[in-house]
Amino acid sequence: MTTIALMGAGGKMGLRIARNLKDSKEYKTLYVEISDAGKAELAKLGLSATPQEEALQQADAVILALPDKLIGKICQDIVPKLKSGTMVMGLDPAAPYSGVLPEREDITYFVSHPGHPPMFGEETDLEAQRDWFGGVKAKQSIVCSLHHGPEKDYAKGEAIARTIFAPVSRAHRLTTEQMAVLEPALVETLALTCLVVIREAMEEAVKMGLPRQAVLDFLLGHLRTTIAIVWDFAGAPVSDGAKLAAGCGNGHTQIAVTMQFHRELYFLCQVVYPLINSEGVIVTQGITIAYGIGTSFFSCSGKLYEKIVVGTGRILSIDPDRFQAILLGIFHHIHHHAHNTRPVLL
Repeated sequence: MTTIALMGAGGKMGLRIARNLKDSKEYKTLYVEISDAGKAELAKLGLSATPQEEALQQADAVILALPDKLIGKICQDIVPKLKSGTMVMGLDPAAPYSGVLPEREDITYFVSHPGHPPMFGEETDLEAQRDWFGGVKAKQSIVCSLHHGPEKDYAKGEAIARTIFAPVSRAHRLTTEQMAVLEPALVETLALTCLVVIREAMEEAVKMGLPRQAVLDFLLGHLRTTIAIVWDFAGAPVSDGAKLAAGCGNGHTQIAVTMQFHRELYFLCQVVYPLINSEGVIVTQGITIAYGIGTSFFSCSGKLYEKIVVGTGRILSIDPDRFQAILLGIFHHIHHHAHNTRPVLL
């Protein structure tokens, strides 16, 4: 039987995983949690925490249900203590791809992340339909990467991933870099940003006096239908009027500007975020840029990506070329004056 040490077992992700592991016949799980609040949550499941050192000594696999910003520091402490052949499983590609995990040839690094239940699934059970995150009732796909280690360990890692994220419909094998393209790039920086813009536009409609429930019903219904059309589920095109509305916005419907920078600019994530003031404005070294509706910064995989999506609202008038020039100026300015800054994960 494989022994798993679940780090951060009393946190949000840790508790979801603990629920799926606690009755497993294939795995013996040791729950590592240092906070009293987390231990209390484990107790509600009839589980108790195991001291970290004791759990690590026994572990065949260690699952890191921890915030990304802590993983590098914690792994520097625990990885040297693991027995040879141990698998360390991350739940997000950010830490492994950014290079913060300590090198050790005789252990395996595996990464897996849930795709969450699809919008167009086949669930008929009401509880499954309301399983928004997956791992309870609704089937979901997962992505997996053997980041480092022998090929034979991939099957071991996928089997654990299928258990902790069960029920699983499909497991897709990707590289860690490909996982980073999916999250945060595709689903957070781009998709989430666009959805936040839509939500803010909805609130503007309500402010204009439209009944909130009417706006919500109309918008969510059209979102579902539009997504079904755009992704070819519906087998029908949008109306001619909708095509006209989407295609004749003269850039005011959505402006997307994407920039990718070299590894040495990764440290910018720790410089920019703390400078966002209460009014949503970034001020640095005398340069001010708007951080308003539809703007999102993120970093992953040792590189800094910057995605700006300008939608309906208060920054429509920004010229994208000028905005890009300002951002490039900020990046080069910070790089020139803080090139020795040590990169950290947010």
